[in-house]
Amino acid sequence: MNKRVSVLFLSVLLFAGLVIASFGNADHPAPDKLINDIRQAHNIWQHPKELSASIEAVKLTSIYSEPGSGLPNFFERNVTISINGNAVRLDKIDPSGLIKESEIFDGRRLHRAESRQGKQVEMEDRAGAAQASATQYETVEFGIKNLGLLAVLNHLSNPAAEIKYLGLTSRKENKVEVGVGVGSFILYADRDHKIRKVEVGKYIIEYAGYRSVEGVMLPFIQRVFVRGQLVYELVFTRIALDRAFPADYFSLASLT
Repeated sequence: MNKRVSVLFLSVLLFAGLVIASFGNADHPAPDKLINDIRQAHNIWQHPKELSASIEAVKLTSIYSEPGSGLPNFFERNVTISINGNAVRLDKIDPSGLIKESEIFDGRRLHRAESRQGKQVEMEDRAGAAQASATQYETVEFGIKNLGLLAVLNHLSNPAAEIKYLGLTSRKENKVEVGVGVGSFILYADRDHKIRKVEVGKYIIEYAGYRSVEGVMLPFIQRVFVRGQLVYELVFTRIALDRAFPADYFSLASLT
């Protein structure tokens, strides 16, 4: 009798352990599998590990005009975004076409130029070994907050990226930390494994308006917040993947 009770008790314990383990696995999915599910949800399996793209967008930057002034609370820029792996370029032109600002990260240096009425008025080239590590993280931050979801997907494709699962949020979103070089960013993926939000540095980026672009699921609306305050919004009007760029397109020489 005691032997039968002992066997039954052990069976109950074994069953309970399996149930608890299954719940634990559901709440704490393997990071590699979760990242693969996210990649699959965005359908980037058939594309290179580092995506390249040419993107057009309208950037609406929030400003704070005096109440009753009748002035808009934002200003508009037409934006062309180019991305080739970790090399990124951002060209901003005001609607009148008089002012153009260009920023380039080539993976090591930041290059910046501004022209007015076709004449260059400012040029900046940040380089040097002393700031190499800071620039490396700035490259990640710059790409994520300015270039849509492609920069995030590129980092997820990097085999050197360190993935850490941080749990399930109250909105049932999986929270994942992605280590990149000297820094990291945090992404939030919904039940369908689509990325809805990313935190990088002081920025929070939200994504919406998903569409299929050459088979890849990408958001066409991106909102960037600092300390809960909306800073700017990007509305993408065209995204073309697997673009080829001139050899010096992401260099200082292309801005002169």
